[in-house]
Amino acid sequence: MRIDHDKTKVGYEIPFNRHFYEYVPPCSLEAIDADLMRECRQIMQSLRRCIREIPNLSRI
Repeated sequence: MRIDHDKTKVGYEIPFNRHFYEYVPPCSLEAIDADLMRECRQIMQSLRRCIREIPNLSRI
């Protein structure tokens, strides 16, 4: 049997996930919902500020 040296590799592949991965359980649905609500409030506040500033843009 002949070895095709064009297809061989030198070295070793280290499976980092297998050796170093630590499972972190997902957040609860209540925590995710609270995060979404907080982000939505922040987006709405930003949009309100933008809308308030639109009349000021016409003076530039």
